[in-house]
Amino acid sequence: MPCLTALQNVQVALEINDLPARLARRQATELLERLGVADRAFEMEDGRLRAAESARQRPGVTT
Repeated sequence: MPCLTALQNVQVALEINDLPARLARRQATELLERLGVADRAFEMEDGRLRAAESARQRPGVTT
């Protein structure tokens, strides 16, 4: 879905298969890491970063 980040897209697919949200997020993160694309987890389809997620990745910034 273009309005979601890469991580959210994977997570939604897992949740549709009845995985609880927390577990789905953890497994989605692990899957992106295994695929070697964890650095793009918060990118949207067009390459934009979600503002809050981008800020969290910067040292010293808390949201």
